Amino acid sequence: MRARASNRESALSLAVRILEQEGVDRLSLNRLSEDMGVTIRTIYYHFENRGTLLKCVAVEGARQLINSLDLTLSWPPGGARLDSAASAYLDFVRLRPRLYWLLCGNRGLLDDPAVRMAEAAAFDALRSALASSEVFEAGQVDSLASAIWTIGSGMAASINMGFGGQSPPHRSVVAIQRGAQLLLSQISTNKE
Repeated sequence: MRARASNRESALSLAVRILEQEGVDRLSLNRLSEDMGVTIRTIYYHFENRGTLLKCVAVEGARQLINSLDLTLSWPPGGARLDSAASAYLDFVRLRPRLYWLLCGNRGLLDDPAVRMAEAAAFDALRSALASSEVFEAGQVDSLASAIWTIGSGMAASINMGFGGQSPPHRSVVAIQRGAQLLLSQISTNKE
């Protein structure tokens, strides 16, 4: 039984790596089978079809994003925790835009309940991390979380679509992230 779970974990890890390095078009069940050196039947045991694989990869992306946000809870409350939560989210988006886009922007997965629940859980983790900073009131945290989430979605779209003719548009996206963090630090400084 452990070998089956290990095959699934290995396939999912490899699928995330292929997605991030080569893009969603290069991700297939056959590719996983070949790269892992297992039969296609082994892959089909874990993933009914490519759509199921993509859904599982998106949910895995949410899990990894949530883990990144949870790490910020070790910072003391205040502006530093607020900055670390926003940075954790924006860094994830900037460094893993294809994984983020699969979770939040892939049209083929927008109606999938499991993916929507995973996205909602990731958003809730961002909101909780921001709220734990104790810098803003509850109603303000919801607005702040929505604004930061939207900035991250724009960053991912810019990277994935080649913003400004650059592919990938690192300088533009880094500038967006720095601008968002500068605004947050100014706001949190004024609140404290």
